Amino acid sequence: MEQLELAQLLGRKSASSVSEWERGTYTPKAGVLSDIARIFNVSLSDLMNKDLTDETVSENYYINEETQSIAQEIFENPGYM
Repeated sequence: MEQLELAQLLGRKSASSVSEWERGTYTPKAGVLSDIARIFNVSLSDLMNKDLTDETVSENYYINEETQSIAQEIFENPGYM
C-alpha cells in the first residue's frame, strides 16, 4: 500500500504524516494506531509489538481486495462497525 493510499484511508490529505511515522519523526496517536490496525487486519498489540515486515509473521496479515474494501467502508462511514 502506498503512503498516500493509507493517508487517504485515515482521512488525511497528504502522505506526509505517514512518511513522518515511518521515519520515526512522529508517532501516531492511539486512535490512529487503532485505525491502522483495522486497515491492515492486525491486532493493535501485534501492530505495536511484532515486526510485521518479517515474512513469517506477515503471511498471516495479507491485505486482499476484500479487506481493503472493508477498510474503505469503515472510514467513509464511521458508523459502519
